[in-house]
Amino acid sequence: YAGLILWLTGLPLIIFAPQLFQIWMGGEYAHYASPILIILVFANIVRMISAPYAFLLIATGEQQKTILTPILEACSNLLFSILLGWQFGAIGVAFGTLIGAFVAVSGHVIYNASRTFDKISITPRALFLAWIKPSYYFFILSMLFIGLQAIGFSSIWIKIGFCLTGVISMIMLLHKNERDFILHKIGILKPTTIV
Repeated sequence: YAGLILWLTGLPLIIFAPQLFQIWMGGEYAHYASPILIILVFANIVRMISAPYAFLLIATGEQQKTILTPILEACSNLLFSILLGWQFGAIGVAFGTLIGAFVAVSGHVIYNASRTFDKISITPRALFLAWIKPSYYFFILSMLFIGLQAIGFSSIWIKIGFCLTGVISMIMLLHKNERDFILHKIGILKPTTIV
């Protein structure tokens, strides 16, 4: 559920970044800063989606087998942040962070999962699918929103619709008993309909 929570909290930041900066810092700053915030929120979602796996590594004492991945993440993040920052400025540094996040997650799937399988029975494929399942709905939703915004659709109602779609997607990704419990708590289902 880490991916669901990350996307659920990150999607509003991605969608409402210009408005948040507009309120906080003014229009000119919002124009330049909101793309950086959007990229950094994506980077944070990508990077933090592997946190439950990292906690499992620590809990089972397997973190020493996976030291290469954080080193590669740090080196790639630093290298690409410097190179892209030099070429494109602050937005390049943000893209360097995003690249580092993808290196970290890829390292867990490609390198770490097979090395720690004896203690943590998660195959690389299962690990990848556990992360991609909640992410593809929200990633497609985010890309669709960014595409619509790029061609001039930026109505507040479109943004609210995207956030509601994200919430509905999250609810649909839950198991039936968890979904029914949440729907009951918000008053949509009667207690007798919960299995």
